[in-house]
Amino acid sequence: KNIPIGRPLHNLTAYVLDKYGNLMPQGVPGELCMSGPQMAAGYWKREDLTEEKFVKCAFASGKVYHTGDLVRYNEDGDIEYMGRIDNQVKLRGFRIELGEIETLISKYEGVAMVCVQVKEIGGVQHLVAYYSANTEIDKSALEAYLSESLTEYMVPDVYMQLDEMPLTPNGKVNTKVLPMPEIEQTEYVEPVGEKEIAVAESISQVLSIDGQIGALDNFFSLGGDSIKSIRLVSMLRQKGVTVTVADVMKAKTVRAIAALAQSGIEDTISQETVTGEILPGAIQRYFFGLNLPHAEHFNQSVAIESKTPINIEALRQSLDAVTIHHDMLRMRAEDGKIYINETDKALYDFSEVSVTNKDEITPHASKLHACIDFKNGPVMKVGVYHLPASDVLVLICHHMAVDGVSWRIITEDLVTAYNQRVAGKDISLPKKTHSFKYYTEAIQ
Repeated sequence: KNIPIGRPLHNLTAYVLDKYGNLMPQGVPGELCMSGPQMAAGYWKREDLTEEKFVKCAFASGKVYHTGDLVRYNEDGDIEYMGRIDNQVKLRGFRIELGEIETLISKYEGVAMVCVQVKEIGGVQHLVAYYSANTEIDKSALEAYLSESLTEYMVPDVYMQLDEMPLTPNGKVNTKVLPMPEIEQTEYVEPVGEKEIAVAESISQVLSIDGQIGALDNFFSLGGDSIKSIRLVSMLRQKGVTVTVADVMKAKTVRAIAALAQSGIEDTISQETVTGEILPGAIQRYFFGLNLPHAEHFNQSVAIESKTPINIEALRQSLDAVTIHHDMLRMRAEDGKIYINETDKALYDFSEVSVTNKDEITPHASKLHACIDFKNGPVMKVGVYHLPASDVLVLICHHMAVDGVSWRIITEDLVTAYNQRVAGKDISLPKKTHSFKYYTEAIQ
């Protein structure tokens, strides 16, 4: 339950704003910002912090102070405290409010102080719970207690009980001096049975791990996340093992994932190429409704540097395979409607340029950004830039076809296909998941 902290004094004004400085309606969380004659002029001898926290605001007289507190106005007109803005982290593809976890741990019998942090250990991010207590806390019992109230991805995977928490002079936990936890190596247990072996082999492939994967190894502790879970599910499907992303997120270990998996289920997801008109989703309809003057210039891009010369023939073959495999890369839009082009039409625009330094890439790539043919397609531009010591591949695509999540899948497939062609092998990509066409029809 969120804590009501009342209302501002009569000569103060409290605003609840989003990160763009817009006012939030009642019930919607945002950052608490204060203004009025009682507010300070800034931080003592901290001009950098003053400039960051005391900001001019269009609807306030003078500047507003950004408190960093996450709040909302409730139905009674009181402000409810929900945590700290800077206490939100993203882990394994999920946004996590650390304060929510800390609040729950602090209610556990015997716990005196608590701090939850994300720590990178051996290249893998872990959610670590630090706490002090007046008695020895059973870590397994604490984890079970948290699992009753929190979703799986919010339950810490590492627990450290300290004799006392390190504090700053003002009494807050000094997160900078918290000890780095040591992750106990899981004893290797050989996978048993077809499903466990399939899960272990697939995890090894998805995470590019050369060593052995044991039956008790944790997918996320090895470097997995929500996006790689999708890749794992797709790879297992190719091996005749059916499991969902939710199963992977819940089970975590090879043995537990295999226990939830099923074998011999016929794959009902269509692998056919999608063409023609498809229904737009909600975000596409919203985008069309904006009536932007240059709707074609709403793009995202990624750049990949290769220390070895790019094999252009292998790259073109790989790009062909990926744009055919991922139907939305062949999209075009006209009059508020979305169409998927046939595979015999231009799949992407390709250019190859020699440059002397990386600064010369930007103006050329900017021209590619500006000339996407949104009406006829293709909506994907590819630029290869040859530098003296390396090659850079730039992929540009309209935001209606890709986002931050799909780029990871697309680039992984591209790298897979490219490596296969360079090695003289036929291109073999993971089986398709449900198409965007299927998704928009299903939610109607």
